[in-house]
Amino acid sequence: MKKRKLFSPILTATLILLVYVVSSYSLINKNLSNTGRIVEGSPSLSFDVYTNSSCMEKVTMMNWGNITIGQNKTHSNYIRNEASTPMQLSMHTTDWNPSIAIQYLALTWNYQNQTIQPSNGLYINFFLYVSWDTQYVTTFSFVIIISAF
Repeated sequence: MKKRKLFSPILTATLILLVYVVSSYSLINKNLSNTGRIVEGSPSLSFDVYTNSSCMEKVTMMNWGNITIGQNKTHSNYIRNEASTPMQLSMHTTDWNPSIAIQYLALTWNYQNQTIQPSNGLYINFFLYVSWDTQYVTTFSFVIIISAF
């Protein structure tokens, strides 16, 4: 009996070693190089924000100036589809400074998921509302991100 117990672990170890040796010789590796380019949004979509309906002067910044607590202010712009396919838009904000400003200011727009056809512009109002209970915010900045899909 003792010989059988000794024989069994030796046989098991030998079989494991044999399987490892055979499998390592039959393993073939192939290395594949990778390359690519990361683009913003869909490469087939493109738009710009303009100051007026002639779509000649692009908007790069909105200066909201002075806004009274409890009031809102409007920025009117045109967004023109510069691509060859119809598109819709979405919007959100980021990078609020000071970060607490997001609790007291709210940005909305009157865009209602309209499809913008190629080479067409859409008149859009942006509304910035300052809450009645605004505290600790005297100046602010933030980024508006408009995405096409």
